[in-house]
Order: sequence, then C-alpha cells, then structure tokens
Amino acid sequence: MPSVLQICPKPPLPAIDGGCKAMYAITQGLMNNGAQVKILTMSTFKHPFLPGKIPAVFLKKTGIEAVEIDIKIKPKDAFINLFSDKSYNVERFINKDFEQKLIEILTKTSYDSIILEGLYVTPYINILRKYSDAKIIYREHNVEYLLWQRKAKSEKNPVKKSYLRLLAQRLKKYETKILNDVDGIAAITPTDAKLLKRTVPKIPIEFIPFGIDIPENMKPVKPNFSALRLFHIGAMDWFPNMEGIDWFLENVWPKIRQKFPGITLHLAGRAMKKELMQAKIPGVKIYGEVPDALSFMNANDIMIAPLFLGSGMRIKIIEAMALGKPVITTKIGGEGILYENEKNICIAKTPQDFLNYLEKLQQPAYYNYVGKNAQILIKTTYGINEISNNLLNFITSLKS
Repeated sequence: MPSVLQICPKPPLPAIDGGCKAMYAITQGLMNNGAQVKILTMSTFKHPFLPGKIPAVFLKKTGIEAVEIDIKIKPKDAFINLFSDKSYNVERFINKDFEQKLIEILTKTSYDSIILEGLYVTPYINILRKYSDAKIIYREHNVEYLLWQRKAKSEKNPVKKSYLRLLAQRLKKYETKILNDVDGIAAITPTDAKLLKRTVPKIPIEFIPFGIDIPENMKPVKPNFSALRLFHIGAMDWFPNMEGIDWFLENVWPKIRQKFPGITLHLAGRAMKKELMQAKIPGVKIYGEVPDALSFMNANDIMIAPLFLGSGMRIKIIEAMALGKPVITTKIGGEGILYENEKNICIAKTPQDFLNYLEKLQQPAYYNYVGKNAQILIKTTYGINEISNNLLNFITSLKS
C-alpha cells in the first residue's frame, strides 16, 4: 500500500474553490485506490483550517495537520522586496513554523512519494530532500508566471503594469529553477504539459487532469426555454473571475436583455464585491457565496464563463459539464479541457458570439445535444478514480 504525503497551500476541505476541489479529488482518489495519504496544509486568512467543517472520517484517514501562516501583502515588505531578486509572491509562503512541522512529520514517518500542490509549497523542497528519500511530484495547478504575464498585459495603469511585469518575470525565473528540483510533474492540462516540457525538458511530465465525482442522484433540472437562467459561479477574489464578469456585464448583458428579455443571470461566489452585491442590474440576481455549489449549478441552465486571464483548468466548468449544463466560455476558459467546440462546449470570442450561442441553445434539441455530450466527455475523461490511478502509475514509473 503506497504512502503519500500531500502538502497543500490551503485546506482541501471545505472545498470552497476550484483549487480546494482539485486537491480533495486527488486525496479521495488516491485513498480509493488503496494509498495511505497524510496531509499537511497551510492555514491562511483566506483559507483557514476549519476542522469542524470537515467530515470526521476524512480527518482521521488523512491525519490532516495545519499550520497557520500570514500571507497578507504588507506594503513595507513588498517595497523592500523590490530591491531583491526574489519573488514576493512566493516569499509570503515561507514560514518557520511550517518548516518545523514538516521536519517533525518526515522524521516520524517514511513516505513513498510526496505531492506538492502548486508552486507556493515548493520553497520546502530542500527540507524534503534533507529528511526524506521519497519521490517528489509537483502537481501543477497553474503555470503561475503565465497568469501574471496575462494580468500585466491587460492592465491599463502603466505603474501597475510595470510592477505586474516584474512579478511575472521573477515568478518565471523561480518557477523554471525550482521545477528542475522535483522528480516529476503532473500537469493539469495538456497545454500546460506542453509548455512545461519546453521549460524543464529533463523532468518527466505527465498530463493528469482534475478528477470529478458528481453524485449519481443529482439529475439535471429541466430548463424553461422561454425563461432560461444563465449562471456564473466562482471565487470573486480571483482576478480573472472579477475581470470576466465585469466585462460580461458591461459588454454582453445589455445586448442579451435587449434581444432575449426573458433570460435572467444568476451570479454566485465567495468574496463578491460589495458594489456588485448592492448593484441593481435588471435581470441579474446576485447571491454571493452559496452553501452548495453543485445544487446552485443544477438549479440553473447555462453557465457563462467569460475568462480572459488564467492558466490551468477551470474546475467549475468541468462540474457544470458533468451536470449536463451547456457552457459558453472563451478560449482561455476552455484551456485544458479536451473539448470539441459546439459539440460539448461553446467557445465565444466576441459579445456577438455569446448572443449567437444563446440563440442556438434556446432550441431544446441543441441544448440537449451540447449538455449530453458534455456529460459524456467528463464521465469518460475526468473520473476521479481513473485519474488518481494514473497518478499512482506515474509515481511508480519514477522509481524505476
């Protein structure tokens, strides 16, 4: 029975965003495949460790431990960092207490492999090498520097643009160097896998996507085609979501209201901006954080995901597709999903594209065609147990 230490920058549960869900899916999938999993996680102001909201069986099986660290951006530290060559994005996650807890765990138990969930737990690789002989697998959620490059490109303020470019440059330098220190990389999308193979050609890289396990008893709610309900759900403190929704409300929604007055838009997600929560936009209902994301998605009809920044895979899109919901998104939103445009997803480039797809999806035959094909794609490609088994096989191949 393989033993795995999973190191996380935030708790996998409660699964309040895509990153949490991606980590939880791997934990659950590995355990379903017979692996023993131990979790060490950071606890931050954005993602605190809340054992009271985690099932007791999960706490017991994983022996999850958390260390509270302060990752808040501090203007003084950020200013001082300008005169160094280090990435401030990464420096905020370096913590002595976390290091000591990691040493304690490694000296107490031997592991076959260690999974690093994303870039912000990689500063501890030197500790892992010193206290463990386990293979180190980097699970890539996003190519982080690419995310910041795209943000810098879209920024209008020249001072902010310059600073964002600096952050992206330092992240790229750090990311390229540190990924040469792992034994293998599990890339969440084929696009990212291809990019990483050029960046770190000597490191084994495997495409291992996000796994999903939709409850069998959750059947799609039949839409009312005379009053379709569009929806978006996502963490609104993640700037690609904020930018995308702002763009949609300004450039697309007025046109939808004019052409399709019976359609409504439903927005959910934690950290919803106060201005948005208080806005009175005709035809738009804003919920903020909802208690059950899947139930929210299932109660609505068509997901819109207008994303222009980002890297990795948009997990909420995968979940919506698994529920049989047609998704209208952008090329960035569809990155990493093995889709066929207009068969199992709709890729829009312009505001007019969103309108054209909405017009088509008001036809029950096309709505059902896209939704059914989306469900088939997710079920056959992104099953939680199959993906975790592929990860275990990849880990095993690194030992030979």
